[in-house]
Amino acid sequence: MHSHNKVAYETLKTLWKTNKRVAIIQATGTGKSYIIFKVLSDFIGKKKILLTPSKAIQNQFIENTDYGWLIDNKTQTFLYHNNKRFDDENIHKLKVDLIILDEFHRIGATKFEKKIKKLLATNPDAYIVGTTATPIRYLDGKRDMCEELFDGIKASHMTLPQAIASKVLPNPVYITSLISLEEDSKYYFSEIQQSKRSEEEKNGIKEEIERIKLDWEKSSGVPEILKKHLNGKNLKKFIVFCEGVDHLDEMKIEVTGWFQKAGFRDRQIFEIFSRLGLAKNTKTIEKFKNFNEKDSIVLLFAIDMLNEGVHISDVDGVILLRPTESPIVFYQQIGRCLQAGNQSPVIFDFVRNFNSITATNFRNALEEAREEERKQREQDGIVDDTPEFKITDETKDVSDLFEDIAKRLENWEVWFSLLKEYKKEHKHCYVPHKDSYKGQKLGFWCGNQRRNRTVLTSDQINK
Repeated sequence: MHSHNKVAYETLKTLWKTNKRVAIIQATGTGKSYIIFKVLSDFIGKKKILLTPSKAIQNQFIENTDYGWLIDNKTQTFLYHNNKRFDDENIHKLKVDLIILDEFHRIGATKFEKKIKKLLATNPDAYIVGTTATPIRYLDGKRDMCEELFDGIKASHMTLPQAIASKVLPNPVYITSLISLEEDSKYYFSEIQQSKRSEEEKNGIKEEIERIKLDWEKSSGVPEILKKHLNGKNLKKFIVFCEGVDHLDEMKIEVTGWFQKAGFRDRQIFEIFSRLGLAKNTKTIEKFKNFNEKDSIVLLFAIDMLNEGVHISDVDGVILLRPTESPIVFYQQIGRCLQAGNQSPVIFDFVRNFNSITATNFRNALEEAREEERKQREQDGIVDDTPEFKITDETKDVSDLFEDIAKRLENWEVWFSLLKEYKKEHKHCYVPHKDSYKGQKLGFWCGNQRRNRTVLTSDQINK
């Protein structure tokens, strides 16, 4: 058990002397499961309940080669959605000494919230520990499940930015780019049509955009990016996050083609998604874990299956092909390659997730965590070697060219007026990247403003 987990465990034991319910909030990859196993070892021979959100996560506990034996015959395992096993009659029979709530933020879901709360109320003398990477249900009114279930009492609270700043988790290399400039060029063609330029000027700008697009594809397309960041490095295993089955089927061909063009001849492909069934997905994950041919790039294409709880060791990086506005999903996806002991993982973001409000908050939180860590080291007389989180934007040059075109078209106020209408209707400005509003790609425009905020005027920033 790592030192940060030992501290969390000892704090948990101390808090249990005065509070029966205690939460542990730690980023994905920091080893929350080892704290659970340690707690289970303290309750050997006593009645226990282990609650998890999925069968895959449950099996990961049971089949752990080192500690799975701690889930003994006195331990009952349940899924949060076990409605039949959680009827009123069964709940009243469940008298236990310990209840473990893994990924406890899930309890806020209306379909099983009442049942779980009734279980807790039926066992007022049981010790309860809950673990999660984040207790906030962002899409549910930002409910804080730590406050609701544990009265805010926690033995540990280590966010992903804090874990990176304190070197509990490795500092990743983050590369953001695009699969193609097709969407950008369509957006700017639309901008051109709305402008007051002459037809001759419009056609000239369209030709300029086509040249920019062709030059970028030749010099900075995805294969060139992979070659630049992977050649000469021992980075082989990647999880590729897709939107759905059709998207996965399409991207399997596309992604393997990228690696081939980048000069990686040997490629091994795996895929997992819920419709394949737990048994098949489990076997696939094991094959992915154990595939170690020296010169092969190994790609595991996934849909949601690895967003939460399921851990795979020795993952060198992730490839983000699924846009998301959810902070939980964003953190979980990039967290797949961030594990204690891992070295220099790489994140390829090909869908501009890093331009979202979520990612902007993440970036700010990283800077705050780094500054806090630096101050603490200074107080302790330790040399400051806190890692600096860097983003490599492989579309910066082409974005600057497009931004110059946008300035020439002078449509900023038109878009801003549209955003004001959106805010009046929706009460916020978090326009999803792919969303259109009144026939215009407002989400795309908002993302561009955040991304290119350094070139906005102070008046535009204030607006």
